[in-house]
Amino acid sequence: MSELISEENKNIEDDVLIPIIEDPAKGTREKTSIIRRIVSEHFSGPLPPPEVMKRYEEILPGSAERILKMAENQSEHRMSLEKIVIPRQQKESARGQIFGFVLSFLLMVCAVYAIASGFGWIGGMILTVTIVSIATLFIAGRRHNRKDLDEKSRNED
Repeated sequence: MSELISEENKNIEDDVLIPIIEDPAKGTREKTSIIRRIVSEHFSGPLPPPEVMKRYEEILPGSAERILKMAENQSEHRMSLEKIVIPRQQKESARGQIFGFVLSFLLMVCAVYAIASGFGWIGGMILTVTIVSIATLFIAGRRHNRKDLDEKSRNED
């Protein structure tokens, strides 16, 4: 564990930790500071930092190469899935838009027929509900797309 501590933390270790060990009642604030610094060290991503990779290689020769290969395989797997999933999602979206258009068109034709047949209030209600539904779907779709873009931009940071 002490190998992971940075130079700054090693200086703290020499200056603060030794007096704390000698007199445990002193330095409660410094103990908390040291503990926070050690706990907050982390990394994210498919590969560990170079120092950790070096330690893996020292412990088990060839392990760094295995870790790199594992990350490459995972990346290839994700990209191959995306090549399948994204076109399917696009087809489903297009199909949904076509069905939505056909249904909306049929409802509008029914509304016009009802109005022409003397049932103006029923035709008006069908037409109003259809238009409000279409507008609601467009607004909800834009919000969903905006939310997805915001989420992706946060994940990239």
